[in-house]
Amino acid sequence: MKRVADGTGQPLAATYTSADVAISVGYEGDVAPRPNGSNGTVSIADWVQTGRFAAGFDAVNPGNEFQRADTAPRASLGNGAISIADWVQTGRYASGLDPVVPAGGPTGPPALASNVLSFNQPNEAEQSRQIRIVDTTGIRGQQVTLTVESSFTGNENALGFTVNYDPAQMVFVSAAAGADTTTATLNTNSNFAQQGRVGIAMAMPAGATIAAGTRKIATLTFNLPLSASGETLLITFGDQPVVREVVSVLAEILTVNWIQGTLTVPRPLANLSAASFLGAELASESIVAAFGNGLATSTLNSETRPLPTVLGGTTVSVKDSAGVSRPAPLFFVSSGQINYQVPPGTASGSAIVTITSGAGVVSAAVINVTPVAPAIFSADSSGKGLAAALALRIKADGSQIYEPVVFYDAPTQKFVAVPIDLGPPTDKVLLLGFGTAIRGLSNPAAATAKIGGANAVIEFIGPQPDFVGLDQTNVLIPRSLIGRGLVDFVMTIDGKLTNTVSVVIK
Repeated sequence: MKRVADGTGQPLAATYTSADVAISVGYEGDVAPRPNGSNGTVSIADWVQTGRFAAGFDAVNPGNEFQRADTAPRASLGNGAISIADWVQTGRYASGLDPVVPAGGPTGPPALASNVLSFNQPNEAEQSRQIRIVDTTGIRGQQVTLTVESSFTGNENALGFTVNYDPAQMVFVSAAAGADTTTATLNTNSNFAQQGRVGIAMAMPAGATIAAGTRKIATLTFNLPLSASGETLLITFGDQPVVREVVSVLAEILTVNWIQGTLTVPRPLANLSAASFLGAELASESIVAAFGNGLATSTLNSETRPLPTVLGGTTVSVKDSAGVSRPAPLFFVSSGQINYQVPPGTASGSAIVTITSGAGVVSAAVINVTPVAPAIFSADSSGKGLAAALALRIKADGSQIYEPVVFYDAPTQKFVAVPIDLGPPTDKVLLLGFGTAIRGLSNPAAATAKIGGANAVIEFIGPQPDFVGLDQTNVLIPRSLIGRGLVDFVMTIDGKLTNTVSVVIK
């Protein structure tokens, strides 16, 4: 009886007939160069070619080539199957760990005797040796890396397996040896990637082993298309194109428990400046509006200061480029929108925003955090149109008067401008604009303002003291704008333009 694998990789019992074994030609493991292969020596070239057979890159010709390629188990000169064990045994021949012997054994896969088929898979509960896919989380529109870990005893030299996944949800990019197998030779068979199967065959140098304990042995990187919608994706092990197998340093096939993993893909999330509704960049301490589905189980406004980090059971966390995760202060939550502040101290660079509703629904996205991402609030909260601002009139005697520059007209349900009267030359009129993501500017001199295209002096720029995340700019309105009517207001902060809003000058 010899062990072979069926189409699902389950070990089966089988018998050989006398026709399976022919007169030997050449040596065990002597398969390069093809097609004749046999050149009288077993070298690294033969080990590489056997690895290609084991990974499914090349098909083995029946007859003498199969007989020479099928080297394991060494005692029987093969078992009728080409697998990782044969790669290891050929490596032992090539490195001189075992003396080369004349070719023998089967010349092809044995005919399966249907009356003696029997499964030989050990009970998983009795297995101590494991290979597992580590559960992880990915984000739509980004790459995710799956890690394959082993729990070995210390005599393992090589292994092979196929990773199965849903190709409608994941697009294979690449595979690499893990942090604990950097000296291994890796063969990646991605010929069936579009069908959701990638084969991995890897072997340490002949005579070397993978260290005992939990080790990172391989990583596989995938793209997660924005067009897909799955949230919990099962990643499993299979046997096509590479059969599951772990082999000892002596080319013995070892018992292994293969453990599948789960890739969790949160619902998509759009994070935009609450002032400009742009999202290419967001700043630490700025006010953000996040949009998605199922973000909260109720609609609530925060009524306390400091702002809560849990509102109606909903939480927002921001994990920055330094790997530090912080809870975000919350202004407002609803099923479709969350308003939050990027937590103070969030480092610049890519950050992951994760929103978890009170019902446990998870949504996530990557944001780009920068020191400033300046934006000005508009009256209708659209990021354009009339500014959400005030006018401050300073009289000659030093008295100050705050004046509206916009009001809401209920009958028309629109915001209407209140023209700003610059008054006599003795009056000084400032436009008080409100925004966010401005306070992190490098220095006050790095800020400029234009009203109606005219340069305007900035008398104050910084955090507004009464509202979380809100910034204020006090800009002197040039008297040259008298009579101009509707004019644009825009600022440049550390070289970055704000969105454009407008006021009316009488």
